[in-house]
Amino acid sequence: MESVPDQFRFEMLQRLPGWPEFLSRESTRVVDVLHRSVQTVVYRIKGSDQSDCSEQGNVEAKREVAELGAVVEQADFVVKVCDRPESILREQAAYEHVVRPLSLPSPEMILSYAGNPVSWIIYRDNRLQSIGTDALLFLDGLRVACALHQHDPRTIPLHRDLASHTPDFFIAVREVRSTPFSRYCKALDSFAWARASDVKLLQVLHHKLCVSCDDDPLLAIKVLCHGDLHLGNLMWSSIDERLNIIDWEFVHCDYIYFDLFQLLDATSPFIPLQRVMGRVDALRAYYDCNQAVQKQVARRDFEQGYMRFAATYLYWIMNRMIDDLEANRHDVSQLMRQRVETVAALVEIASSYT
Repeated sequence: MESVPDQFRFEMLQRLPGWPEFLSRESTRVVDVLHRSVQTVVYRIKGSDQSDCSEQGNVEAKREVAELGAVVEQADFVVKVCDRPESILREQAAYEHVVRPLSLPSPEMILSYAGNPVSWIIYRDNRLQSIGTDALLFLDGLRVACALHQHDPRTIPLHRDLASHTPDFFIAVREVRSTPFSRYCKALDSFAWARASDVKLLQVLHHKLCVSCDDDPLLAIKVLCHGDLHLGNLMWSSIDERLNIIDWEFVHCDYIYFDLFQLLDATSPFIPLQRVMGRVDALRAYYDCNQAVQKQVARRDFEQGYMRFAATYLYWIMNRMIDDLEANRHDVSQLMRQRVETVAALVEIASSYT
């Protein structure tokens, strides 16, 4: 096993206020356990049923994770372990350059290490729990996103590792415009409930996306975005007694619609799409709290601009799903569920996009 540099042990001892006294005796073992080749991804070790060992995990890996959990059982910290150093580097950079300087509501990062064979981050435990269907907390999330979007990105020394997990909007536009609608029919034909009128709606929507002009002023600028703002990353903290937003790994500069799309319409084979409030109600709430947007476009134009943005990315996602099905990637049942969600969202948007 590769040894852990002494400075990490020393840093851990010096930078973990509030840990029980026994940690001074156990700290070396904690770091050693963290640094072992544990082939697993653990997002919350203490007091959680969300730990998810990867397919590469084994009995020894699970034993080591349980051992670490026992060591920190009495501590008010959350440990995130990952076998991808680049992921930890992105999250570390996001915290140092965006979350902490802007005082965004998120758990404090105490210590991190990115290296092989295993990387990790220790966060202060803010006793987070899902916001569920709480519309008021959802609106708080929109307000945090709105405040983030209004920070001048030129004042933030964005790290080179901070980037989106999806292609730029105009790259997606070119792909959708070059894709014949017949390709999407492959996904639609298997739906017994897909009415001919719905297919016609989607065909008209695809045509509109192919011929629409790129004159939206909100697509001329980019703003700071969380980058992965789905409902699962909006959490209530019983310590702070306020909303916390987590997982800032993909914070980057993007179009103002991007975070809204992630929150309202982005589908995934891994996470079911959930909405706390209707799309239009959420868009209007966001518009009402963003004075910068109000100065550039009318509310109706903002809503239509979002519809176009979301529909473009949903067609792009449809292409990815077709590729995944043909290549037998991911669980088929998850892809089927994602396909239902994607088509349903496109039909809704097609009914209101003019």
